[in-house]
Amino acid sequence: MHQQDATAKLNRKNVIASSLEGALSRDDFSFVLQPQIDLQTREFSGTEVLLRWSDSPFGMTSPGEFIPVAEEFGLMPRLGEWVFANICKMLQSWQETGWRLPDRLAVNVSTNQLATPGFRDFLLRTAGQHNLFPCSFELEVSESALMTEEHVETLKLLREDGFTITVDDFGTGFTSLAQFRNFTADKLKIDISFVHDMHRDDASYAIVSTIVAMAERLAMTVVAEGVETEKQASTLRKLGCDQAQGFLFSRPLNAEVYRSDWLTRAVLQFPGDTDRGSNPDFKRLQPVRRQL
Repeated sequence: MHQQDATAKLNRKNVIASSLEGALSRDDFSFVLQPQIDLQTREFSGTEVLLRWSDSPFGMTSPGEFIPVAEEFGLMPRLGEWVFANICKMLQSWQETGWRLPDRLAVNVSTNQLATPGFRDFLLRTAGQHNLFPCSFELEVSESALMTEEHVETLKLLREDGFTITVDDFGTGFTSLAQFRNFTADKLKIDISFVHDMHRDDASYAIVSTIVAMAERLAMTVVAEGVETEKQASTLRKLGCDQAQGFLFSRPLNAEVYRSDWLTRAVLQFPGDTDRGSNPDFKRLQPVRRQL
């Protein structure tokens, strides 16, 4: 039985791998958007883009399944380029019709992409082709990106360019805290597993509180993932966590619904803000706020 399960998993992975290239050629992928909320004020404070693949041979396939396959088979650079190019196209279209995000758009970046020659140039060139600036984006990387000197050097350059750098799923990898002596990210995202377990597991609560305290000392913003209850939000706020995202505030939404809901209300709050995404002084602008 164990051998059969292993064989079935291997076959499924091979089918996904062989289908990814065709999916890229056909633009079979899509993305959804999820808001990030300031826990202290309950205001709309950011957006993360999440990749989706609904037309795989197995129907809707989780990115938690196909992203590792793309990485293993060397397809992640192409997939990452597709994501960033299409996000830029969306943001440019929004700008041209008067829509603006309240803050940076968070995009996941794999270590494979960081290691790809020309990756930084691709980001800068693609953003520029769509009249966007690096300060419109937040790049989310895994802890493993901090463990390689070459990756850290690339992240430093990207940060100098104006991109915000976020360490995603913090606490689940093997990063030594000593890494932060060489490179301090702008944000840390607490992994969803710790958020879910912090009220029934003392260790998870201790990890969450330690991450928040450490980030505060290092002047990093902390974002909690997967917040689903008011109790979780309240505890995180009391601990000093800055931002959160999760089903409590909104499920991930397609671009059209996201624009009509979250961006409409944000624009109504600050109707004069028409140049955020294309403005090099973006960092000094006050974000649009949507009160929850």
